[in-house]
Amino acid sequence: MTKMKNDNIEKKPDDLSALVTFVKFGGAFAILFGCINLVSLFSQGYTVVRLSDTLFNIVFGIIFLVCARLLSGRKLISMWVFGSTIVISLVYTYVVGRGVNFFYAIFGGFVLFKFYKLKKDNQIT
Repeated sequence: MTKMKNDNIEKKPDDLSALVTFVKFGGAFAILFGCINLVSLFSQGYTVVRLSDTLFNIVFGIIFLVCARLLSGRKLISMWVFGSTIVISLVYTYVVGRGVNFFYAIFGGFVLFKFYKLKKDNQIT
């Protein structure tokens, strides 16, 4: 019995679909954190900071999901939407007095680097 050569070849993961999945998970987690903030808003009492955090997380989670949708359509504008979202996020956390959110900065830098590689390889236009 002989095996075909194609059976032993491992498929390399597609960078575009991996990035779409990564951004979708980022959006889903942002919405989840917004819902957690919403529960704490009702259970621990209303404050303007909690309300703004809740809205911030939910809105940016939705924007991440929109960005993932644009990216799955191979649209370059998804890179600009995502980059703008990260910059606005960093400005927001700084303005409310929390300093720079290094998690968002590293996450955003990593994803934007992946966007750049996809653009360079002509996978998004």
